[in-house]
Amino acid sequence: MRRLKLRELRILMTVVHAGSMGKAAAELALSQPAVSKAIAEMEYTLGVALLDRTPQGVEPTLYGRVLLKWAVAAFDDLSPGGAGDRVFGRSCGRRGEGREPRGDERWAAPGSDR
Repeated sequence: MRRLKLRELRILMTVVHAGSMGKAAAELALSQPAVSKAIAEMEYTLGVALLDRTPQGVEPTLYGRVLLKWAVAAFDDLSPGGAGDRVFGRSCGRRGEGREPRGDERWAAPGSDR
Protein backbone atom coordinates (compact mmCIF):
# COMPACT_ATOMS: atom_id res chain seq x y z
CA MET A 1 0.00 0.00 0.00
CA ARG A 2 1.25 3.45 -0.92
CA ARG A 3 1.79 5.98 1.87
CA LEU A 4 0.25 9.41 1.82
CA LYS A 5 2.61 12.27 1.09
CA LEU A 6 2.87 15.45 3.14
CA ARG A 7 2.22 17.37 -0.08
CA GLU A 8 -1.12 15.60 -0.46
CA LEU A 9 -2.07 16.32 3.13
CA ARG A 10 -1.23 20.00 2.64
CA ILE A 11 -3.46 20.02 -0.45
CA LEU A 12 -6.35 18.43 1.49
CA MET A 13 -5.98 20.98 4.29
CA THR A 14 -6.00 23.85 1.81
CA VAL A 15 -8.98 22.51 -0.16
CA VAL A 16 -11.07 22.18 2.98
CA HIS A 17 -10.04 25.62 4.22
CA ALA A 18 -10.69 27.26 0.84
CA GLY A 19 -13.95 25.40 0.27
CA SER A 20 -13.20 24.59 -3.36
CA MET A 21 -10.61 22.92 -5.54
CA GLY A 22 -10.19 26.03 -7.68
CA LYS A 23 -9.56 28.40 -4.76
CA ALA A 24 -7.15 25.91 -3.21
CA ALA A 25 -5.30 25.56 -6.50
CA ALA A 26 -4.86 29.33 -6.71
CA GLU A 27 -3.68 29.50 -3.08
CA LEU A 28 -1.19 26.67 -3.64
CA ALA A 29 -0.06 27.98 -7.06
CA LEU A 30 -1.09 24.68 -8.66
CA SER A 31 -3.50 23.86 -11.46
CA GLN A 32 -7.01 22.77 -10.49
CA PRO A 33 -6.50 19.38 -12.21
CA ALA A 34 -3.34 18.80 -10.12
CA VAL A 35 -5.28 19.49 -6.91
CA SER A 36 -8.15 17.22 -8.02
CA LYS A 37 -5.67 14.47 -8.94
CA ALA A 38 -3.95 14.66 -5.54
CA ILE A 39 -7.30 14.34 -3.74
CA ALA A 40 -8.38 11.47 -6.04
CA GLU A 41 -5.08 9.65 -5.37
CA MET A 42 -5.55 9.97 -1.61
CA GLU A 43 -9.12 8.70 -1.91
CA TYR A 44 -7.96 5.76 -4.04
CA THR A 45 -5.12 4.92 -1.63
CA LEU A 46 -7.41 5.02 1.39
CA GLY A 47 -10.42 3.48 -0.35
CA VAL A 48 -12.81 6.15 0.94
CA ALA A 49 -14.23 9.49 -0.20
CA LEU A 50 -12.58 12.39 1.62
CA LEU A 51 -14.71 15.20 0.20
CA ASP A 52 -18.34 15.69 -0.73
CA ARG A 53 -18.40 17.69 -3.94
CA THR A 54 -21.30 20.03 -4.63
CA PRO A 55 -21.87 22.92 -7.05
CA GLN A 56 -21.24 25.25 -4.07
CA GLY A 57 -17.85 23.69 -3.25
CA VAL A 58 -16.50 20.88 -1.13
CA GLU A 59 -17.05 19.67 2.42
CA PRO A 60 -15.03 16.96 4.15
CA THR A 61 -16.73 13.62 4.71
CA LEU A 62 -16.42 11.88 8.07
CA TYR A 63 -13.25 10.20 6.76
CA GLY A 64 -12.01 13.53 5.44
CA ARG A 65 -12.51 15.17 8.84
CA VAL A 66 -10.59 12.40 10.58
CA LEU A 67 -7.70 12.61 8.11
CA LEU A 68 -7.76 16.40 8.33
CA LYS A 69 -7.38 16.22 12.11
CA TRP A 70 -4.35 13.95 11.75
CA ALA A 71 -2.88 16.10 8.98
CA VAL A 72 -3.12 19.29 11.06
CA ALA A 73 -1.58 17.50 14.05
CA ALA A 74 1.26 16.16 11.88
CA PHE A 75 2.08 19.60 10.47
CA ASP A 76 1.83 21.14 13.94
CA ASP A 77 4.37 18.61 15.16
CA LEU A 78 6.69 19.30 12.21
CA SER A 79 6.91 23.07 12.35
CA PRO A 80 7.00 25.83 14.95
CA GLY A 81 3.76 27.75 14.72
CA GLY A 82 2.20 24.71 13.07
CA ALA A 83 0.11 24.37 9.95
CA GLY A 84 -3.02 24.74 12.01
CA ASP A 85 -2.00 28.30 12.86
CA ARG A 86 -1.21 29.17 9.27
CA VAL A 87 -4.10 27.39 7.55
CA PHE A 88 -6.91 27.68 10.08
CA GLY A 89 -5.79 30.71 12.09
CA ARG A 90 -5.78 28.84 15.38
CA SER A 91 -3.59 26.52 17.36
CA CYS A 92 -4.28 22.83 16.82
CA GLY A 93 -1.17 21.57 18.59
CA ARG A 94 -0.86 19.49 21.71
CA ARG A 95 0.50 22.26 23.93
CA GLY A 96 -3.01 23.60 24.29
CA GLU A 97 -2.07 27.15 25.23
CA GLY A 98 -1.68 28.53 21.71
CA ARG A 99 1.80 29.90 22.40
CA GLU A 100 5.17 29.29 20.84
CA PRO A 101 7.42 26.99 22.89
CA ARG A 102 10.14 28.83 24.80
CA GLY A 103 13.86 28.10 24.44
CA ASP A 104 14.57 24.46 25.19
CA GLU A 105 10.87 23.49 25.14
CA ARG A 106 10.99 23.59 21.35
CA TRP A 107 13.54 20.78 21.19
CA ALA A 108 12.72 18.84 24.37
CA ALA A 109 11.15 15.41 24.03
CA PRO A 110 7.61 15.17 25.40
CA GLY A 111 7.71 14.23 29.09
CA SER A 112 11.39 15.15 29.51
CA ASP A 113 12.63 17.22 32.46
CA ARG A 114 13.58 20.21 30.31
